[in-house]
Amino acid sequence: WGIRSYALPALWEGGPLHLGSIVFQRQYLFVLGAAAFFAVIFWLFFTRTLWGKALRASAVNPVGARLVGIPVLGMGGLAFTISALLAAMGGILAAPLTLATYDMGFMLGLKGFVGAIIGGGLVSLPGAVVGSLALGLLESLAAGLLPSGYRDAVAFSLLILVLIWRALPHIRRGVLLREEAASE
Repeated sequence: WGIRSYALPALWEGGPLHLGSIVFQRQYLFVLGAAAFFAVIFWLFFTRTLWGKALRASAVNPVGARLVGIPVLGMGGLAFTISALLAAMGGILAAPLTLATYDMGFMLGLKGFVGAIIGGGLVSLPGAVVGSLALGLLESLAAGLLPSGYRDAVAFSLLILVLIWRALPHIRRGVLLREEAASE
């Protein structure tokens, strides 16, 4: 692969679309449509199918899942397979928008994690989608108002703020409740 960056052609060719004073690149609309499609597919999978419910059960309580006959190791393999397929689709969709490099998924993965945390943690698929969209909008707004070097700092500043906000109910007088209970 080398250190060179590669430009890949867009999956949806053509000029930008104009909606009033807003200009959309076609590839961005394609990515949004694919994200909405996969979000619905995964929501249906995890809430309506036996495999999806077994996968969730294995993640939440492996011992309990094993006791009711769910092959937990097999569910782990299924989870890795699904994540690899989803990452491949993400790479195919994102590569025309950014230059393809050997480490192109690192920052996208970190920002996806931040978006999921902002959207309610790692337990809600709709929350993760909404949090990631909100993060994208805030980054775009920051890119327009601040110097471009601060765009990535927005995501990680939000992560710190959200983690502190979520920790506040568990903190009393500067000591975590569990530590205070353990010292008594």
